[in-house]
Amino acid sequence: MLDPPSMIALINTAPVLYVKSAGSSAGILESGVQEIIKRIDTLAASMKLDVIDMHAALVDKPQLLSDRVNPNTEDAAEMAKAAFAALTGKAVSAPATK
Repeated sequence: MLDPPSMIALINTAPVLYVKSAGSSAGILESGVQEIIKRIDTLAASMKLDVIDMHAALVDKPQLLSDRVNPNTEDAAEMAKAAFAALTGKAVSAPATK
């Protein structure tokens, strides 16, 4: 749960599951994402801020990153669950089914 008095948090990025092929000009790779996450973590530590970990929320769900880079609607739901848990300290329960 985030520290309630500050309620300021940094959010790290979702994973990039794209694998660069020979001759590709793609500019976003998971190695770059990992570098960004390190920078976010360092900044958060220096400013005594929490980090909401969107990478961890999605890294084990590659089926949700339909183009291997951009989150889709289902990813947004997983990201919302991660943010809710970080903000409240409570897990999101499954919706009731009919």
